[in-house]
Amino acid sequence: MRWRRTSAVGTAVILLMGIAGPASAAGSDGGAMESARARAVAAIDRRLETIDGLQTAVTTNPHVSGAHRGDLLGGLGSDRAGLTALRAGIESTDDRAGLLDMAMAIATEYRVFLVVRPTVIGVLASDTGVALADRGRDRLAVLISWTARAESAGFDVDRPRSLLDAASDQLDRVSTLAGPVADRLLALVAGDWPDPAAQVIDDGFGSLREARRAGREAVDDAGAAVAALRGILRRAA
Repeated sequence: MRWRRTSAVGTAVILLMGIAGPASAAGSDGGAMESARARAVAAIDRRLETIDGLQTAVTTNPHVSGAHRGDLLGGLGSDRAGLTALRAGIESTDDRAGLLDMAMAIATEYRVFLVVRPTVIGVLASDTGVALADRGRDRLAVLISWTARAESAGFDVDRPRSLLDAASDQLDRVSTLAGPVADRLLALVAGDWPDPAAQVIDDGFGSLREARRAGREAVDDAGAAVAALRGILRRAA
């Protein structure tokens, strides 16, 4: 998956263009400072708005584990507090160099778009995949029980049993592929960008895509098993 790897660089360049150059007349320099300040505040507000959405996603997700929910909300809360303090500093400073440093910090110390957002999305997807795989196994257990009853009644159940075995294997793949992604992403911090964060994120989302495909195959196999069992019952009727 391609992430917006230029976002932080673009933010920094735009902000710094107005304040990093040599000072000219006092009036124009002050205008450049105010323009850069406004852009920096707007950049922080976009990140705070994103954090709001991520916090809502974490708190409302029914599948995320308690431990992962706590880790995510703790990290998001820390980033919110840091960005809020940085915003206050940017609004109050009259120091050109200080504004420059704080503008840079938006891009380098708070990787909201490059690290934080994909981490939250990936952890939620990871835990959701594991939870749905567990639910799928419960449903397979019911179908396996029906299949055993049909076999006890003298029916040939090779076809549905084979399909249920295949579905079970695919659900195991979902857990194997999706399960480890959450902890790998949660280990990332802003300073890990771009290495190793970019690769960890790309690999993690690759595993999640594979897990999703395995989940679809499990659903297809289970559905075919149900159809096969129904066919057996219809022929016996």
